[in-house]
Amino acid sequence: MSNIRKIAKECNLSVATISRYINNNGYVSKESAEKIEAAIKKFNYTPNEHVKAIFNKKSNIIGLIFPDFINPYFGEMATILGDLLQEYGFRTIFSFTKDDINKEMNALKIMQGYKVDALVIARGLCVEKIEKLNIPVISFETEIKNKVVISADNYSGGAEVFKYFYKKGKTKLVHLRGPKNFQATESRYKGFLDASIEHDIEVDIIDFDINLVDYKVVYQKLSEYDFGKYDGIFAYNDILAGYLVDYLRSIGIVVPRDISVIGFDNSYISRVMCPSLTTVEQSLEQIAEKCFEILIRMVEKDEDIIDNIKVPIKLVERDSV
Repeated sequence: MSNIRKIAKECNLSVATISRYINNNGYVSKESAEKIEAAIKKFNYTPNEHVKAIFNKKSNIIGLIFPDFINPYFGEMATILGDLLQEYGFRTIFSFTKDDINKEMNALKIMQGYKVDALVIARGLCVEKIEKLNIPVISFETEIKNKVVISADNYSGGAEVFKYFYKKGKTKLVHLRGPKNFQATESRYKGFLDASIEHDIEVDIIDFDINLVDYKVVYQKLSEYDFGKYDGIFAYNDILAGYLVDYLRSIGIVVPRDISVIGFDNSYISRVMCPSLTTVEQSLEQIAEKCFEILIRMVEKDEDIIDNIKVPIKLVERDSV
């Protein structure tokens, strides 16, 4: 016999009455409520949250779908957002995609199974599927119709990198370009390239569409290019910039004495590297707090919010230039 039926039998009340009380969904007399409370204590009953979600049509669960936490930027962002949601009384479910469209599709099915109140999806790939979801969605970095999109001003970030190099007298430049199916890294590339055209400086582009988890693969890729002919390198994120600085050191090219390097994100990696990394900051705090603010408006006030929010970037000067 299920716990809720035990309570109903103990109280000589219907299962429907017990459900109304547990889910705060309809009238229950004071006398019945006292009986139910006593039975709950007697049987040490904990309400099934999934059942509560069915009755209340609200689970108090927010789903977070991220590529991974190996990238420190995503790890830090999810931690800040998760803490804010927890303080407000929400629970969170995490799912990781590894930038695999099939894993992301499965993650979306799992979240729908849990009847989450809303979703935050970072670097989403299943755009058409997400468009059709009938729950509130915040998309980080990927533009999706009829959904809230939050991203840093990646285009301006790429342009600022070029301008900073140019101001420092660096004109033999190369950009390590990220995967072309990532809207954020493509915007960084376009901003960098457009700024170089505006200043009539030719820059080289190296496509770096590989998994950054396997350092051996990354170093093999780096070894295919002659970086000695450049005086400045723009890596599409801080992780790649960290690999790059270490690889250059291994072949006798010292940063910043021989060459300058700039990353993107301003994750904690950029602060602990040696030399510390000049990078573009897309504020974790601003992005996480904006996600939280909109989630609350969506879930608590049932507002239909559609917006495209750009968080300003800032170039952070350190020792790698």
